[in-house]
Amino acid sequence: MEHGYGVLIERNKNKKLNGEQDSNEDKTLNEIFYEGEFCFGYKHGVGRYYFQKGSYIYGEWRFNKSFGSGIFIFCKLKMLISKN
Repeated sequence: MEHGYGVLIERNKNKKLNGEQDSNEDKTLNEIFYEGEFCFGYKHGVGRYYFQKGSYIYGEWRFNKSFGSGIFIFCKLKMLISKN
């Protein structure tokens, strides 16, 4: 994705749990992905960066780095608001 809105998926193929390869876990829990705006192939603009197990950051991105204020949503429905 060069420009516009899209999804970037990063798969964690080497995820281990308690020292052993976890082959029974839901495959989506091993994926980390960004959903949002891109510019020149970088995460750039408003978007969400999802972590394993469902937590995510919603905010603004500039050249693949979080920028400015954002919200971190924990998968257990706890919320932390950050301001830079």
